[in-house]
Amino acid sequence: MRQLQLLAHGEPSDVIELNTVAESALGQEDVLISMEAAPLNPSDFVLVRGMYGIRPAFPSPVGAEGVGRVTQTGSKVDRALQDKRVLILPTYEQGTWADQVVVPVRNIVPMSDEADPLQLSMIGINPATAYLLLNRYVSLMPGDWIGQTAANSAMGQYVIKLAKLAGVKTLNVVRRKEAAEQVHQFWRRPCNPPGRRFAKGPRDGSRREEA
Repeated sequence: MRQLQLLAHGEPSDVIELNTVAESALGQEDVLISMEAAPLNPSDFVLVRGMYGIRPAFPSPVGAEGVGRVTQTGSKVDRALQDKRVLILPTYEQGTWADQVVVPVRNIVPMSDEADPLQLSMIGINPATAYLLLNRYVSLMPGDWIGQTAANSAMGQYVIKLAKLAGVKTLNVVRRKEAAEQVHQFWRRPCNPPGRRFAKGPRDGSRREEA
């Protein structure tokens, strides 16, 4: 099977190589997944450059997130998972930038057959982090306000969307005027553009600024 491998730490274009490798042995509690989609996350490139908390042995498979279908199951795995679409949790125990991946069954979550696999493949890092930010640290109630920076990022957009579903209002900060317009256009949420100072507090979801 084909697999992108990390040969050393450095710039991605210099240290990642597409190789044909033998299929890994399937353990009793493993599944073999035929990949449908595996996104490129900025954290992947932090690992590639050697700036992440994990230091793999080289050559190493690479890619944290992904979604695919179970094509084989180990002897201690529920046979009902056969042919199911599953999300691979980004534990860095396996690399998802490959045709097929052997994954411990503890690292997969069954997914809907009807959802878009491209969208499903990105659930593991940014959406999960956004959910935890909104739910783990403070007990937010409908009508509460939160503030965030980098609101036009993928993470920022997930925070806005999940907050909206929970009835929580967001005040969003970005670095560029174009980014402020993007956030306001997509989400109709207040966004403080560069060169402005915050007023003492937001009112009724409207954009409030001071020169």
